Amino acid sequence: MGRHDHRGDRQETQSPAGWVLGNFGWLFVIAADVFLALCVVIAFSRFGRIKLGPDVSEPEFKSRPRSGRPTAQ
Repeated sequence: MGRHDHRGDRQETQSPAGWVLGNFGWLFVIAADVFLALCVVIAFSRFGRIKLGPDVSEPEFKSRPRSGRPTAQ
């Protein structure tokens, strides 16, 4: 009592995950593709021009330095 063999647990927990990914992995790929396509469509539509913040606010940085900033830190 109090002792448990954990060697079989790994196979039991990986089996359902492996089955789901093996049988429905294509659904995940399609869902991710649809999401990315939707993001691109929204970005190039009129909704992509919505200003974030007050109407009178100006960007703190110009476009080029602002896009390079996340990779520089």
